[in-house]
Formats: sequence, C-alpha cells, structure tokens
Amino acid sequence: MEPLLRCDQVEISYHGRPIVQDISFHLLPDEILGIVGESGSGKSTLLKGILGLLGPGGAVTKGSIWYKNKNLPNLPPKELRKLCGKELGMVFQDSGSAFCPVRTIGAQIYECMAAHGSYTKTEAMERGVGQMEKLGLPNPRQLLSRYPFELSGGMVQRAGICIAMLHHPSILLADEPTSALDAFIQRQVIDEMLLMRKLYHTSIILVTHHIGVVRAMADRILVLKDGHIVESGDTSEVLEHPASSYTKLLMASVPHLRRKSDEASPGSTKSDKNIFL
Repeated sequence: MEPLLRCDQVEISYHGRPIVQDISFHLLPDEILGIVGESGSGKSTLLKGILGLLGPGGAVTKGSIWYKNKNLPNLPPKELRKLCGKELGMVFQDSGSAFCPVRTIGAQIYECMAAHGSYTKTEAMERGVGQMEKLGLPNPRQLLSRYPFELSGGMVQRAGICIAMLHHPSILLADEPTSALDAFIQRQVIDEMLLMRKLYHTSIILVTHHIGVVRAMADRILVLKDGHIVESGDTSEVLEHPASSYTKLLMASVPHLRRKSDEASPGSTKSDKNIFL
C-alpha cells in the first residue's frame, strides 16, 4: 500500500537552530499514527512543519515531506493553502484559541467552506449541522449562533473537530486534542475521531503525551525525545514491550490506579489494574 504521507530525514529549525532532526516515517491510508514524548520533544513542531505553520524564524531546513507526489515545504504558499483545510485538516491543542472570538461558530463554518469552493451560506450551514449531528453534538443549529467563549472547553474542542472534518480531508493532524479535558470528554473526543476515520477513511496523526489516548486510538507509534525518534512500531508491541529506556520511563510515569480491595488479592498485579482513561 502506497503511503499517503511520507517524511524523509526531516529537520526543522528555528533561527538556524535545529529543533527536530532526522525524522523519517510514513502514514498509510486509513491509519492512525500516534506521536508521543515529553513536552519539548518536537511533537507539535513536526505537525506545524507539515502544514507550514512554523511561524517567523521556523523552517524545514532538511529533508522532504511528501503528500500525493508533492513536497509540501517546497510548495508556494498559495498552493499549500489550497490543501490545508480541504485535504489536510488540523485540530489544535486549544481549539478556543483557533476560533475568532467575535464571530459565531456558524460564520466560521461558512468561512471554512467558502475558502475551498462555491457554497451558499445555507449550504455551508447544512453541511455544518450534518457534521455536528454525526459527531453527536447537542442542538447543532443553536450551536451555529453561539460564540466560542459561550461554549465549554470540551464543546469548543468538539466544534474544532467538526470544522476540521467539513471537507472530509485525507489526513487529520491532531495536536493534543484531549489536553485539559476531563476523562468523560476525552472519551467523547476519542470516539468522535475514530468515527471520522470510519466514516471518511481519514488517516490521522495524533500528537499527545497521554499514553492512554495512544493506546485507545493509534495503530502505530513514534516516540520522540529531544527532536529525535527513539522508538517506533506497532502500538501494542511498543507499549507492552518497549525497547528504548526512554519509552520505559514514559510508561513508568503513567499513574496506576488500583482498587483497595485488589491490594489484598493474591492474584492481582499492578499491570492488570492499569487505568489510563
């Protein structure tokens, strides 16, 4: 199967200082790739490099990022904008900051639709309502008239997923999509993203520090440390039998919760009582 996205020996620098180095991986159609590592390991920088969102001083200084025979860092900004949103969707760590605070959710849905086609406002609203209904968001028509600051953090994040999926992109890049959400909303966000993969065969690159989210979603995993890949492979294999000492430390840092009644149980073990979500 041909990869949908391929990174070959990618280096990303800010003001000439390498932050991410020698990163190579591929993403297959209908696959979820999880990228984990501690804060500052380069996870979010890698996603921004794919979409050309590195900002002032940031650049892909070596290697290539191939999508449909196009090297994304070499594309003119206008051509890259045609792909972003339509074929390459993005869910930000804090969707609240990605929304304009003084425009309604409906107005921003229309803007997203109009940027990639000739849609009337009515057509855009119907597409938005339909997407929200698929995700199970309550009262979608009422939600269109609300401003982002009127919504809870979990609802804003779910609205962000809705907008990212309006054009049914081939790839969804998700940067810490469950960060700062309670366990119940985390579960909803995970289920919604898995549903988007099922409905539209969207491939997903998931960046997170949450091992439980990776375990629940990802087919394969990359472990980053200080901008380098230290381990990669099938998710269950890497998490159950980590080869890297750094991966073992990450796994050891996950809190383990056990019932008091299990403490006295002679057959109970720490590993079979793990609660990640």
